[in-house]
Amino acid sequence: MNNDKIDNSLPKNKQNILKWNGWGYNYCKWTVENDSLAFKGGDYEISDKSLPELIPFIQRTMGITYSAQDIKLDDKPFDKTFILPPIVNETFEFALKENSQAKYTYSSDEIDRFFHSKGQNLKETYMSQNLEKLDIRIVDLVVWPICSIFSDHGAL
Repeated sequence: MNNDKIDNSLPKNKQNILKWNGWGYNYCKWTVENDSLAFKGGDYEISDKSLPELIPFIQRTMGITYSAQDIKLDDKPFDKTFILPPIVNETFEFALKENSQAKYTYSSDEIDRFFHSKGQNLKETYMSQNLEKLDIRIVDLVVWPICSIFSDHGAL
């Protein structure tokens, strides 16, 4: 019987590939070029293309007026000082450590906790960009189960 582990589509440390304060991959970004927005990086149809009609489309659709120069493209680094310390449940953490079958890994690191406390919608993206202004509680501990599908689930 094969006991190979299943690879996740995202690594355990999502911050290695995803933006912490927005949506998408670290290697993708918006730039302003000649009064137009351009999307750089990635394997998307719009990658490395200028999108001169995007701002006029947004203006027509949403009824707002702005120019490409008004757009804030900020890639500030993650600041863990705004993350509240975890509430430690020593009994639970002891049980994780003592699990003789080592079926879990876990972390109380600020960036791991932050990444697993937010989604990718507009509200949560705003939250992630404004931690210093908000009093937000994030998860205290992130636990990753280790699963061998063949032995744990009897799969073929």
